[in-house]
Amino acid sequence: MFRKRTIAMVFCSVLAIQGCGEKSATEYMQEAQTALSEGSTETAMIQLKNVLRIEPQNAEARFLLGKLYLERGDWAFAQKELERALELSYSADEVVPLVAEAYRKMGADSQLLKLDLKSKGIKKSDLVKIRYYQAKAYIQGQQEEKAQSIINEIKQIKTNSEYKSLTSYLEYKLKKQDDAALIQLKAVLDKSPEHPEALLLTALESLKQGDAEAGIEFLAKYRDVAPLEYEYHFLLAQLYVDYKKYEKAEEVVDELLTINANQPYLNQIKALVRFHQKDFEQALHFANISIMSSPEDIPTRLVAGAAAFELRKFEEVYQHLNLIASALPENHQALRLLAKSQLELGYALEANDTVKRFVELDERDAILLSSIAGALSQSGEKRKLASLLCVTKRINWKGNLNSIWSGEIVAK
Repeated sequence: MFRKRTIAMVFCSVLAIQGCGEKSATEYMQEAQTALSEGSTETAMIQLKNVLRIEPQNAEARFLLGKLYLERGDWAFAQKELERALELSYSADEVVPLVAEAYRKMGADSQLLKLDLKSKGIKKSDLVKIRYYQAKAYIQGQQEEKAQSIINEIKQIKTNSEYKSLTSYLEYKLKKQDDAALIQLKAVLDKSPEHPEALLLTALESLKQGDAEAGIEFLAKYRDVAPLEYEYHFLLAQLYVDYKKYEKAEEVVDELLTINANQPYLNQIKALVRFHQKDFEQALHFANISIMSSPEDIPTRLVAGAAAFELRKFEEVYQHLNLIASALPENHQALRLLAKSQLELGYALEANDTVKRFVELDERDAILLSSIAGALSQSGEKRKLASLLCVTKRINWKGNLNSIWSGEIVAK
């Protein structure tokens, strides 16, 4: 009885000590504010979460936490916290522009369009920016009349915001006045060379017109000023690869891989870049990472198969290329790699079936076909060898391999 009472007293004492050590929500908020002033974002976030653990209805903590999530690119968390701040009646003129940005980043156009903008405290520059993106959302949703209505409203707002000028770009696009729209974009960039939206629109317009060099240039500038817009970083990396700017492509991809090391498309590009740099080990490595997430992706299988072939890893060549062979067009170069690998692995009959898909043959195929013929001859496959002879008659190379193979058939 005495022992139980002692344990209970000790337990209560521990709880009392812990209770005395617990800070108040006010103290946590003060520490969060201090961390913010010192640029310690992670510390600030921890302290704000402590505030909300004690006071879930603390609107300021919700707002500050949502703002930090937005700054680090956690759009979904930012949206959640900022919406809660609005529900808890935090200053709408501060919250609305940020929650609008979260909706835009999330691609939540329906929520962006429903956003209440009646708060008298919202700055004109913020209001124009939100209304610009609402007009853009209506255009993308093919609701041109509603877009034009917003454009007309923006025209009445007195502000020097670049988004008001960009609204004129939208109007020119609505009216199919593309030349005037491009002039308007140039005017915005002349005034604000690093304006993110103007850079992005100029990049996309350039690509649309077939000016890839300009598109890449403006997209690279956009990446510098909008480091969290990963969708367009992907596009930039792909464009670099398409135009054989492999070092630049790798720079973009490496940065993105620090965020998501297993993203299949990123690993596919990394594999392709490494292959073109003749780093076949790494090309195969990154291709295999991509394949783990997208096992049916044909381009990645092709890179993996080609890299494995260069490394003379014929089992892996067979593994990758045999899986996609039926989906490849006739005479695809990968079929030659597959046939060579099948032969190396002793699958002469499979190699024979593969070469039947060679529509055009030249001298480079002579050694391969001759080797397959030799393997068929050794295994006594007379009928298969005769069939292969028919294939070789389509080849116009120097020498007389056909007669040699014919002699082998006769001899057997």
